[in-house]
Amino acid sequence: MIKQRCNKVIVGNLVITWIVFAVMLVLNFHTDYTADDFKYRFFFDTIGNPLETSHPMKAWEVFASMANHWKMWNGRVAAHGMLQLALLSGKAGFKIINSVMFILLGTLIYEHASFGRKRSVSLLLFVYICLWFFTPQFGMTILWASGAANYLWCGVLILAFSLPYRRYLTNHKTGEDNWRSAVLMGVLGILAGCTNENSGGALVFLCVMYTVLYYYRKIPVPKWAFGGIAGGTAGAALLILSPGNYRISSKTDFGGLVERWKYIVQISKNQWAVLLLVLCILFLIFTAVGKESLEEVRWLPFMYFLAGCACVCVLVFSAMQPERAWFMGTVFLIVTAAGIYGEVMDFSWMGRAVLNVFLVLFFVWSFLTEYQKITATYRQVEEGVRRIEQAVEAGSGYAVIPIVYPSDSKYDPYNGTGYVKEAPEDWMNAWMARFYGLEKIYGE
Repeated sequence: MIKQRCNKVIVGNLVITWIVFAVMLVLNFHTDYTADDFKYRFFFDTIGNPLETSHPMKAWEVFASMANHWKMWNGRVAAHGMLQLALLSGKAGFKIINSVMFILLGTLIYEHASFGRKRSVSLLLFVYICLWFFTPQFGMTILWASGAANYLWCGVLILAFSLPYRRYLTNHKTGEDNWRSAVLMGVLGILAGCTNENSGGALVFLCVMYTVLYYYRKIPVPKWAFGGIAGGTAGAALLILSPGNYRISSKTDFGGLVERWKYIVQISKNQWAVLLLVLCILFLIFTAVGKESLEEVRWLPFMYFLAGCACVCVLVFSAMQPERAWFMGTVFLIVTAAGIYGEVMDFSWMGRAVLNVFLVLFFVWSFLTEYQKITATYRQVEEGVRRIEQAVEAGSGYAVIPIVYPSDSKYDPYNGTGYVKEAPEDWMNAWMARFYGLEKIYGE
């Protein structure tokens, strides 16, 4: 009986995964390169318009390219290194890879929330529904190539790196607990810590909380746990200390910090109001049901909630607080919600079934609504690409393409990203022309 139920859960989860993958493929194939995407297809040698020497990236140049990036632009070398390598696969290849990365993000959230406890189709569905509705600036953080590398892909890296901490809390199995595994986790920690200015530090904070919990529960702390924390700290330091970061000063006085904090609170209200409401409802149900659970069930949601808050609070020390910077904090809060949801979903079979139907119908309505806006923008982009390809085939040195006017949808990858302007000297026009092998691109 138990084995039969387990098989049903596996099949159900696979069905959901393939459906989500198909949806993401549709969205990714309605997204073309924009903004920095063209630039990162080239060896990084300038922060301005392309130089005479700027040439398409080759795989073996990625370390030298990212060394320049670290010195000139910023320290997100893990994100942009992955981006430059992935862009080598071409547009279609990147779109497939990006769809897979979204599946990995959902799977990792599911693993963090449910490892060691009962698996559920309903829980995986809940995770993907949350990602659809609550991800900040979905088009910019999930579909836009450069944005996806910085947020979606780095989110996958962070959750994958911290998963051993989560698994060890439940099964206490370390594999090989020696200095070799500690060094390996240290190296991986450098990559995970060097992902994003606010999420790298939050990752270290989460790993430290896990280690403290090991001590509290009298679980032997493995060497690799310390190695991971040391590596994550080094990676975060490498990111923050990038000479390129000093292009923008984050210094301010006390009054400036207060104003930043007010802005952060306002954006957090806008981004998290509904998600926090969902968390409160789940917590109240969990309390009312009175279900006895393992001690770690009470601690884990709180830990991920704190990590999510830390992701956002640290932005008070940054000169800029774009909405997409709430991405990893939102992911941690979704892990929190999923962890509690996994404990309360068994209170009523009928209630769970009705909720699943409601969530699916709500998603379908939202997807169909937003898909119309996405396709309307993509048709404008597609027309420009068609004109460029015609110019290339005709041997012309220039092309005139439409200026894109995106929708106001948060799922539109062109809403908030730079695209072609009228002047061919504009940085976007210049890099796009170099990418397609033209001398100039004009916008009309």
